Amino acid sequence: LCTCAELSVSKRKLGIDIGSMYLTTVLLEDGVVRRSVYQEHGGEIDTALRTLLADPGFRSPDTVGVTGSLANPGVRIIDSMLATVEGARRMLPESRNILFIGGQSFSLILLDEQGKYREHSANPPCAAGTGSFLDQQAERLGLTVQELSRRAASFTGKAPRIATRCAVFAKTDIIHAMQEGHSLDAVCAGLCEGISRSVLDTLLKGRELSSPVGLVGGVSLNAKIAASIEAHLGRTVVVPEHSPLVGAIGAAVLGTESSVDFQDLFPKKTVGRTVRE
Repeated sequence: LCTCAELSVSKRKLGIDIGSMYLTTVLLEDGVVRRSVYQEHGGEIDTALRTLLADPGFRSPDTVGVTGSLANPGVRIIDSMLATVEGARRMLPESRNILFIGGQSFSLILLDEQGKYREHSANPPCAAGTGSFLDQQAERLGLTVQELSRRAASFTGKAPRIATRCAVFAKTDIIHAMQEGHSLDAVCAGLCEGISRSVLDTLLKGRELSSPVGLVGGVSLNAKIAASIEAHLGRTVVVPEHSPLVGAIGAAVLGTESSVDFQDLFPKKTVGRTVRE
C-alpha cells in the first residue's frame, strides 16, 4: 500500500481535485497524506469547498494546487489529466501501466522504464463504463453504488452478461437477466464485469500490459471490477492506498505557493456579479 512517502515533499501541500461528481482534497505533509476528503458535491461546488475549507485540518498550507474550473488568478489551475498522471506514477512506482476509472472518464496511462510519462489514451465523450454509469445502474436497481459493489463482490458463480456500452442496452439486459431468474447479486456482478470489459476494449486496442497493473480513481474501490480486470488481463492488478485521491495528490505535488489568502481560494458570489472580499 502506498503511503506516498516517496513523494519527498517537505512542505504542507494542499491538493484539490474538482471532478464532475466528486470533490477530492488531500493535505500532504512531509510526503505523507495527513488529511483527506472524498465527497460528492452534487453540482454545488462552491458550497462543498466552503465547508471543506472551514476544516482547521486543511488550513495554512504552504502550497496549493487545484484542478477543475476554479477561476482564481492567485491559484495555479492544473490540468486534471496532468494531475492524475503525476499522482498515479508516484503512488505506483512499480507499475508501468495504470488504469484510471473516474466519475465520467477512464484512461490508460503508460510510463517508461524510469517511471516517466510516455502516453495515455482515454474514453470518448460517453459516460458508459464510468462511475456515473455505475451510479445510474445502481439507482435503477434500487441500490446505492456501495451496496451494488458489495453484492457484486459477494457473488460466486457465472454472472449474466450485461451490455455496458449503452444505458438502454444495459436496462434491457438487466430486465432479461431477472426474468431468467438470476439473483440481484448476480446482476450486480454482471454489471461490474461488463464495465471491466468495456473499459479494456476501449483502451487496450491490442496493447499487452505488464504486471503489476495499477488501478486508481473512485471506481477502483469496486472490488468486483478490480478482480474482473485482473481476470481479463491475466495480470496482477494493484489498487494502492488512497486510490480515489490520485488527482488531488497530483495537484498537491504540482501546486505552487498561492498569492491569495487561504480563505479566498475561490470567488465569493453576490447577486448579479462576482466579487472578492
